Amino acid sequence: MATTTTAATSRMRTTVEPLMVCFPREHHTFGSTRRAMPTRRFPPPWSVEEQSACFVVRDHNGQALAYVYFEDEPGRQSAAKLLTRDEARRIALNFAKLPELLSRHRTWGVR
Repeated sequence: MATTTTAATSRMRTTVEPLMVCFPREHHTFGSTRRAMPTRRFPPPWSVEEQSACFVVRDHNGQALAYVYFEDEPGRQSAAKLLTRDEARRIALNFAKLPELLSRHRTWGVR
């Protein structure tokens, strides 16, 4: 970011320089100004793993995608408005179903 001041107006003018994003060489499209965005995949099936205070949703490679926390103690749960174990489990299981639901969505109307 460059800042310049003119003597006549003594106002500061800020020039914002464009952001340059660099990708690994295989993502470059040479001879074109358009750059291919790298894709990040989370391969299905996604699984849910229960830990002591949360459920973890993981992709097929074991990458953690979401942590859904819960509280078993009713006093702490209501005071902090935390999820119960059952609520957290249901949210994590539904989150893990997303790849299947999205793949069905792509085929809607196709016969």
